Amino acid sequence: MLQNAFCRQNIGASRSDFELKRPEGGTAMTKVEEAIGMLRSLPPERGEGVAALLLKLAEDPGSFDYTPEEMERLDRSEAAAARGDFATDDQVRALWAKHGL
Repeated sequence: MLQNAFCRQNIGASRSDFELKRPEGGTAMTKVEEAIGMLRSLPPERGEGVAALLLKLAEDPGSFDYTPEEMERLDRSEAAAARGDFATDDQVRALWAKHGL
C-alpha cells in the first residue's frame, strides 16, 4: 500500500525545523508546542481521538497506509483531475452555502 508521504518525509526533521515566533512575544514556539496547545483546546471527545492518532503516528509512522477504499477514491480523484473535471464556481458556492460557509 501507498504510505502517507507527508508522514514519511517529516520523520527526520530536527526540532529547529518546526520553530515559530509567538505573535505576542519574541520567544520561539515549536510546532509540537503549538499542536499541544491546540489539542488542549479541543472538546474532550475530539481531543482524545486526535491524541490517539498522534500517538499511533509517533510510535509507527508507517501505520497510516491508505485503505483500499481510500486508494480507490484517490485514483478516481486523480483521474478526474487529469481530465480537467473540476467543480464550477457555482457548484463550489452551492456546496459552501449548504454547509453555512
